[in-house]
Amino acid sequence: MPYQSAEATKTIEVVERVPAPPPGRSALYGYVRDIITRKPIPNANVIIDMGHLETTTDEEGYYEFRDVVPGTRTIRVRHPEYFDYVGVVYLEPDKACEHDVWMVNKWLGYAGIGLVVISLVGYGIYEAKRRGMV
Repeated sequence: MPYQSAEATKTIEVVERVPAPPPGRSALYGYVRDIITRKPIPNANVIIDMGHLETTTDEEGYYEFRDVVPGTRTIRVRHPEYFDYVGVVYLEPDKACEHDVWMVNKWLGYAGIGLVVISLVGYGIYEAKRRGMV
């Protein structure tokens, strides 16, 4: 009798999410993720050109704009737990442009600043002791 595995075989379907822009226009899409954990950031606010176009990321951190005027555009991404991201993208007519965003968690940023301050203070105390000033 032939050996049969008890494990099931999984088929994973990969779906590309590339929006098609209307003729003469552009599309912008991408994912917003945490720069350290690489996890998606849902409910991030994605804004183009100072609020002329706005959307929110889904549970997978995905966003898209299907009908954007081609040219150089400013993109801003905001989330209460992350530092704001601002970037510039060039959108070609009749094409979709992918622009992924990596954001820094505010707590990580503040922790990093704290470590730098602690390191500088610690080094200052070390140098003062070494020179006999303390």
